[in-house]
Amino acid sequence: MISKLKVSYVTHKGKVRSNNQDSIRIDSILVNSSQTDRPRFIEVNIGSGIWLAVADGLGGHGSGEIASGVAISAIGKIKDHDLISFNQSSIAQLLLNEFQARPEFGDANTNMGSTLSALFINQDSVYSVHVGDSRIYSLSPFQRFTKDDSLVQTLVDRGEVTESMHRFHPLKNRLTSAIIANSKAPNISVKRYSLPESPAFLLCTDGLWENFDDTEIQGKFDQLFQIDNATNRQNSQLQDFANWLFFTTLERGANDNLTFIVATLH
Repeated sequence: MISKLKVSYVTHKGKVRSNNQDSIRIDSILVNSSQTDRPRFIEVNIGSGIWLAVADGLGGHGSGEIASGVAISAIGKIKDHDLISFNQSSIAQLLLNEFQARPEFGDANTNMGSTLSALFINQDSVYSVHVGDSRIYSLSPFQRFTKDDSLVQTLVDRGEVTESMHRFHPLKNRLTSAIIANSKAPNISVKRYSLPESPAFLLCTDGLWENFDDTEIQGKFDQLFQIDNATNRQNSQLQDFANWLFFTTLERGANDNLTFIVATLH
């Protein structure tokens, strides 16, 4: 029976941005408006179910760091029955209500916005909740769980831009949906997946995935994790993979905030 989650995570302002507008949630741990200098490693019990989430505050909408913090806090208020019934409208309205209930922060936050990509994991299933252009991947087997809510993704769907050119397009950051305080409830995607035999997941903001082709992420994960399954080796593999993601992104310029969670279940 799966009972523990081994997690490596980082949130960092990158090498260009002056502040960090990304946030992370790992169960009851919320990391907001701060940064880690390298990937951290923790273990958490799954129990009856836990949340993992990343959020990217929208810089053009004011107070992005507050918005992403509200998003990861709000996700923990979603009820199991709304997930099981795929009650997307209820989830979207809950998230919007949380954004609209922050008047104490002043006028600068009336139009604050954020992406949100989250996983709820229990003993036999995983549910994804997604809006925006942060991403969730299953690493074993490799599959992207989310589709970007972006103008470029629309162009990819129409066949006007190739998937391989997605991350290089000049309009790659133009979103078609996000949680925005002074807007209507966003289009939320909610999906359920059965847990695979050796579950592993990556949640990340665009500051990570824009630096990699999906096949590169898949190849490095497979290279590190197909060696053996000893527990001590798994810990090392997880940290090696997280360090590779982090330091490779820094080497490639880290033009945006850099945030991700890598999780393996045991």
